[in-house]
Amino acid sequence: MLNRFTSAVSITAALSVGAALSGCTGEIGGDKPSDVDIPTAAEANEVGVSGARRLTAIEYRATVLDLTGVDVDDAELVLPTDDRTPFDNDFTKQTASQALIDGVEVLSGEIAGEVVADPSLRASVVPCEPTGPSDEACFRSFVTTFGRRALRRTVTGDEVDAFVEHFMPHAALESDFWVAVDSGLRAFLQHPEFLYRVEIGEAVPTMPGLFRLNGFEVATRLSYLLWGSSPPDWLLDMAESGELENPDKVREA
Repeated sequence: MLNRFTSAVSITAALSVGAALSGCTGEIGGDKPSDVDIPTAAEANEVGVSGARRLTAIEYRATVLDLTGVDVDDAELVLPTDDRTPFDNDFTKQTASQALIDGVEVLSGEIAGEVVADPSLRASVVPCEPTGPSDEACFRSFVTTFGRRALRRTVTGDEVDAFVEHFMPHAALESDFWVAVDSGLRAFLQHPEFLYRVEIGEAVPTMPGLFRLNGFEVATRLSYLLWGSSPPDWLLDMAESGELENPDKVREA
């Protein structure tokens, strides 16, 4: 099922094994190494803080390519430099800045412009053929489908209504349906939930203060771990159906 499966898993496994071995000075099967700290039971069961991780420049480029077909090869030049300490997605280092705001605004305009200018790219993001500048039904379909892929969750009816109210008048004014799509793309590509992997979770009733990742958050973690990009439609479908709330289904995915 993982049709975009790459060597990422093998690389991750190799790095994990290498890291474990590099800190080990004992013999396999012998006494525990003298320089390895064994966590206590309480430490082993502790749940860490889950922060909002911003897409790195590399993840941003891969995600935009998957969503729109546009290769933003200058993303690393336009977006703020990612600190590598040693990982480039440490949320404690990813502070918001004017450089980030300006960078994503510039890139979103470039991406939207390329999409609406190319009929093949337009067809990849808009799942219908507009009947005219004011085809609200087609625009709603675009917001619903592209929005789910961009925000990595189901877009609410109120959100769809807001996009229609804000952008369809521009299409009617310019007598061009694609003006609304251009604006919609820019809005999605600057949306906080596109730029950041937000994890709110769902409260665990029997454990106050503890939250469980929902299906879409699990799908996002899996996808960025394996492919460094947004979840494909089939994985989002599993999340929407509730399958990814079942550990066995997560393993199957």
